[in-house]
Amino acid sequence: WHKTIGKKIGQIADELIIISPDSANDLKNGAKGHNLKITVETNPDKLLKIAANLKNQNNIILIENRIPEKVYREIKP
Repeated sequence: WHKTIGKKIGQIADELIIISPDSANDLKNGAKGHNLKITVETNPDKLLKIAANLKNQNNIILIENRIPEKVYREIKP
């Protein structure tokens, strides 16, 4: 299932930030062959910095429900 999601993300996105190692390999394998920047970051403090940077840009962010609360608060409109 995550391989299929990775493929779809690869078709439409410029960047994928994976926040959990659980499905990282399947997501990355699904996105193979696409011009996609992939980052795996599980540290909540580092994710917070990434989120703070992204919210000041013109981005659409798809959020998985397991995102740390402090990161969610940072990017919430």
